[in-house]
Amino acid sequence: MFCDLHAHTTASDGLTPPADLPQLAIDAGLKALAITDHDTTAGIPPARLVAKTLSLPLLTGIELSADPFSILDKHRTPYTNDTPKWGTLHILGYGIDDTNTNLQNVCDELSNARSERNPEIVEKLNTLGVKIDYQQVIEHAATTGSQVIGRPHIAAVLQQHGYVRSHHEAFKRYIGEGAPAYVRKDALSAQRAIQTIHDAGGLAILAHPVQLTRDRDLLARAVLQLRSLGIDGIETIHPDQKNTTRQGLAALAKKLNLLTTGGSDFHGKPHGAQLGAMRVPLTYHQTLTQRLTPPA
Repeated sequence: MFCDLHAHTTASDGLTPPADLPQLAIDAGLKALAITDHDTTAGIPPARLVAKTLSLPLLTGIELSADPFSILDKHRTPYTNDTPKWGTLHILGYGIDDTNTNLQNVCDELSNARSERNPEIVEKLNTLGVKIDYQQVIEHAATTGSQVIGRPHIAAVLQQHGYVRSHHEAFKRYIGEGAPAYVRKDALSAQRAIQTIHDAGGLAILAHPVQLTRDRDLLARAVLQLRSLGIDGIETIHPDQKNTTRQGLAALAKKLNLLTTGGSDFHGKPHGAQLGAMRVPLTYHQTLTQRLTPPA
C-alpha cells in the first residue's frame, strides 16, 4: 500500500483544483495523501471536505520557502556566503493546524515577497531582450486557476512566446537558480520556518534535499545544522533523487534519528511525476501520524 506526501494544487502552482486531488489519489490507488502547497494552506479546506467523503486520510501540509544561507554556522562549519552551488531550501510541514494565526501571517509575508519578485524577474528578462509583459503572466496564471503566481507561470509565458521550448529550458536558461533573470525570494530563515511549523503543531521536514545541494558532504553538514535548528526529518523519496541518493539520505536520517518522507511533488503537469508515481510506502504516513498523535 502506498501514499503520496508531496502534492500541489491550484492554491499555489499546481494545475489541479484542491477538491479534485483526493479523487485523483483514489484513482492512483493511494491510501493516504498530503497537500503541501507552496506558502499557503488555502487548498486544504476544500480538499479535506472531499477526502472525508471518500474516506481518504488527508494529512494537512505546507511547503515553506527559506533562505539557504540562514543555516550557515560559520563558527562550527567551513561554509561561507560564497559556497558554490547552494540551491533552494524548502521546508515541508505536516500535520499543521491550517488556521494557526502565526502560520497565516508567515504565508502572507511570503506571498508579498513573491509579488515583489515576479515583476523584478520580468524586468530582468526585458533587459536580456526577452520581451514579455507581467500582465501576460497574470493572465496565464488565471487560465490555470492558480491562486499564487510564481516562476512556473513565467516559464509558461516564455514558452508560449517561443523564447524556450520547455519549462526546463526556461529555468535553466533564464529564471532558475544562477540564471541571468533569477531573483532570490527567500523571506524566512530556516529556524523561523521550522519554528512556524512547530508552533502550528506540525512536523518540519527538509524537502527534496538535492535541490539544496548535490554535494554529499555539504548536504550532510547542512542536515546536521538543520537538526540543531529542530528539523524533524528528510524527504528521502522524490523524483529528483535517484535510488542511490535515496538510500544515502535514508542512511543519514537513520544516523541522525530523523523521520523519512516521500512524494511525487505532483503539480499536474505532463513533464512532472504523476500523483502516486514514487510508490511511497504507506508506513511513511503512518509514522508521521503516530508522531503527531499526543500520547493517551
